[in-house]
Amino acid sequence: PFDLEAIRDFPAVWLALTGKADHPRLKSSQLHALLELTRTKIGDWGTENREAVNRLLRDALLRAAWPGGWKAVPADDRARLLAAVEAGWLLDVLDFYLSILKVEPIEEEVD
Repeated sequence: PFDLEAIRDFPAVWLALTGKADHPRLKSSQLHALLELTRTKIGDWGTENREAVNRLLRDALLRAAWPGGWKAVPADDRARLLAAVEAGWLLDVLDFYLSILKVEPIEEEVD
């Protein structure tokens, strides 16, 4: 079940993760890997260990292959993403967009 209060913020968090056509952020493969890693760890650690899962998500976000690095992500988007992790619903955003809606982020073109 999703936090109904948080759902109104899902689009902004998704955009912070994926970017726009002219400024893509994380690739689809990275987002799917983040979702699967988190699901696997919840399976290993159990749902009661949410703090460890949130720490894993936070560390994964900080170490992800952001174009230009984490510091290149605008400060308001970094804050939005970290707040979603701390609130415990970043996984919900990933699950909602990738698994339920089956939305794929815009991929960078490779020359």
